[in-house]
Amino acid sequence: MEVVATQRDHSSAVTHVCFSPDGSLTASCSRDRKVLVFSVASGHQVRSCQRQRHIHLRGACAAG
Repeated sequence: MEVVATQRDHSSAVTHVCFSPDGSLTASCSRDRKVLVFSVASGHQVRSCQRQRHIHLRGACAAG
């Protein structure tokens, strides 16, 4: 496995990372209660949200 990019936009430990079904996006969630979505092609953040409770991405990416 080769590392091709590193994202450092969370302020706490990342707990989950997943790819969109078409592989064009990644979503990560962290103990900072943020979900960040990045374009794989550009590496740029395309969406974010912050919650008051912890977030789990289990199954979220499969739904697109």
